[in-house]
Amino acid sequence: MDKLTNYVIQKKWCLDTIITFKHETYKQLANRINKSVSTVRLYKNELKRGNGYIENIEHKNTNNKNAQRYNDEMVLNLGQEYENKKLLASGNNANSSCNSYMSLISYHEKLKTYISYSQMVKRLKQNGFCSAFAYKVGRKEARKARIKLKKKGFGIKYSLDLELKIPKKKEVERKRTRLKYSFGDVVEIDGCTHYFVKNELWTAISSIDVATVKLLSIHFEKNVETLNGHQSNLEKMLNRYGIPSTIITDKRKNFYNNEDSNVVTFKAIKNLGIELITTSNSNGKPHIENAQNFIQMRLPLWFLDNKINTIEQANDAEESILKYLNQIRKSVIEPKVNHFRELNKERLEHFFDLEIARKINNGTVFYNGIHYAPYQNDQRIRVESKFDAKFIIGSDNKLYFRIKNSRYEAKKLQPNDMELYEKFSINKKLPLEVYQVKTLMKTVAAGYTFNQMLDAKIENLFKNKLNWDEQDKKLLKSILKELEDIRLNIRQTIEF
Repeated sequence: MDKLTNYVIQKKWCLDTIITFKHETYKQLANRINKSVSTVRLYKNELKRGNGYIENIEHKNTNNKNAQRYNDEMVLNLGQEYENKKLLASGNNANSSCNSYMSLISYHEKLKTYISYSQMVKRLKQNGFCSAFAYKVGRKEARKARIKLKKKGFGIKYSLDLELKIPKKKEVERKRTRLKYSFGDVVEIDGCTHYFVKNELWTAISSIDVATVKLLSIHFEKNVETLNGHQSNLEKMLNRYGIPSTIITDKRKNFYNNEDSNVVTFKAIKNLGIELITTSNSNGKPHIENAQNFIQMRLPLWFLDNKINTIEQANDAEESILKYLNQIRKSVIEPKVNHFRELNKERLEHFFDLEIARKINNGTVFYNGIHYAPYQNDQRIRVESKFDAKFIIGSDNKLYFRIKNSRYEAKKLQPNDMELYEKFSINKKLPLEVYQVKTLMKTVAAGYTFNQMLDAKIENLFKNKLNWDEQDKKLLKSILKELEDIRLNIRQTIEF
């Protein structure tokens, strides 16, 4: 005889009690067997159908195939497989907050199994497993289940400890603040450093529109965030949507401006007519903080599925990344009102260039030990006025000259394109941007030209001698002596 289950033993006692006290009311019987009135009525109807006898007492799910689908062995295999696969990318420190993990919902999507997500989470917790992004309550429940199973003697070997991943504190987004804005009114910008691919540390710099919570641009770079990374991200956003009214970002040295500083990024943003607000509190830009947490959770697995392994591949796939993130974040609704201002390409607003503080003299700039000049099609461009030109660096990390409303590539000054005084100053390693040096070099160049001409004239004179009389020879000799003294003096000056 098979061993009776607790359910069968309890139901058999309830049925015997109902038969013994069959004259009592439903309420009295319910109090006696500690069941509800509806359960007592159900049991009585079963007894009536069997004339006071029930042949087979068993739970309705005993032979239910659907109830047997999710056995503990299958759930245990799912939990162990998830623990082995959830660490997607990490550095040398296995407990680093920059490590990438697979969320449980992403694991469920990849499984494509018949078990529902809620059922899987529930059963995994009962077997001592939880998501890598579970909060304190979820980890506590799974930990209790592990202890309970170990006490009962179940020899489950867990591959990882539940303390491995400590999730970041959830950002509390201020309610309804975005409802008072329109598309393009306020844009938040921030960067996050994370192990997105294997053991490579990347930084994702992104921008988001506050009104629609739509990601506008994203740019990846190696290691920590840099000025050039923010420059590239801003240029992408400007070219895709236009110029917003306000930008909110971190109080970084690249953006923060006060009376004692003169930050070029701050000036470049102001020149576009954008109000720049910097904050040192994450609650000042909650939308981008929330989006960054989402990016860290979702993108590592997306990179793995799409075989993206390099920074270049990630930046080339920007459109696909934004489409994917905006779809799963449900922020793809087209706005009714657009307050982004259209770029004025005649004023080169589609290039987010940053000015480098260097003096421009005679159309050249001395930068990092090299003299640069503007070139177009390998031809040097002459600068009429130094006040019309700016020395800049582009988002592609290349140097340019901006002259009025034109942009020229900055190249090393070639010898064939130099004037004589420029060659002298470079050979002597003198700063041509200093006005006095430039004046002196022009004087030296003029003396050198005169000296060369004088050498040629004197040499030609002695080659073509005529029959001079003694008086002419005496006069010519004195003139030649004076010219020779001048020539030697100039040569000594040139070779200082």
